[in-house]
Amino acid sequence: MDFWFVVMLLALMGFVTSKLAEQRGRNPFIWFMIGALAGILGIAALFLLDYIQPVQKEDEKETAPKELESDLPPPPQEKINPLELGVWYFVDQDKKQRGPLDFTDMFITWEDGRIPSDALVWHESFADWKHLSECRKILDLFEMKKQQNIERMEENRDDEDS
Repeated sequence: MDFWFVVMLLALMGFVTSKLAEQRGRNPFIWFMIGALAGILGIAALFLLDYIQPVQKEDEKETAPKELESDLPPPPQEKINPLELGVWYFVDQDKKQRGPLDFTDMFITWEDGRIPSDALVWHESFADWKHLSECRKILDLFEMKKQQNIERMEENRDDEDS
């Protein structure tokens, strides 16, 4: 056989393999090389690989079945205030620095009355220490959380009475 005939035949096998691979969602360049080097065995490997491990199309990846999507409620969109993340410090009545505390521990300490309104507080989002009374957003968060706790306690009491 002539050398150029073999080269043309291998190129043709590579081209056919790459087109078949592209139709199946596989990398056509890699499959061109496989088809050119392995010939008919490259095409057989492509079909065998599709049988063993089918390619998942982009529109099929990680989506719920259409019939389930309409039945499911939307996921909860709970917004977290940045002040609820990170660490807190405060200066207590004895002028001692306390912390680090997470938001929940800071709230519990405030609710127990161990942080007076004139106490100095610091959060990693603050440039400097501030008096708690100046931090309207954190006081609002504390009050909101306190109200939520009261409502939960009332609901639990109602459930126990039923």
